Amino acid sequence: MDSTLNARQRSRIETRKRLLQAGARLFAQKGVSATTAAEIARQAGVAVGTLYLHFGDKSGLLRVILNEGVENLLQAMALAADGSDERCSRQQVDLLVNFAEKNRGLCMVLFDPESIRIGATADVMDRLTRFQVDRLLGRCGAAVRPDQAYLAARAMVGMVMHGIYWWIQHDPKLEARAVADILYNLRTGAMDKVAEVL
Repeated sequence: MDSTLNARQRSRIETRKRLLQAGARLFAQKGVSATTAAEIARQAGVAVGTLYLHFGDKSGLLRVILNEGVENLLQAMALAADGSDERCSRQQVDLLVNFAEKNRGLCMVLFDPESIRIGATADVMDRLTRFQVDRLLGRCGAAVRPDQAYLAARAMVGMVMHGIYWWIQHDPKLEARAVADILYNLRTGAMDKVAEVL
């Protein structure tokens, strides 16, 4: 922690960190809708009002957990966007699968029905979709309308992400390399067909 911060600032940062950790753990274990703000606060060792002070409500905490949790992944995917279409696609799928393997709990929270219902997942999906829109527009040029590119990109992202979620939830013994190969081949085939249509 930064030594230039005073004790109150350090305490606030530490409290926020404990709330994020407790929320992520409980959301992954119990599910988002079954987890209460009071439980999160209790596990973090603070009053429930402290959670509201830092995040507004349980949904605000959930959004921060998801956005901060996937930030490094999204930055790595942006870096992988340089290079050939095939290499970029492979790197992005590998990044997603490896991230999911290492962060199973976070991925369960990301696709929890309550996370989706309240829109907490939307920002992450939109950011992933933007990578694919850029790839499609780069590949197809001015011949494709942005709304068509967005729809195709959203479908591809949904296919890959829901495949990863199924893997984490139902068949974690399936090796990550096999998952990445399947999803890469599906995504590449879909991208080729979409590029032909657009």
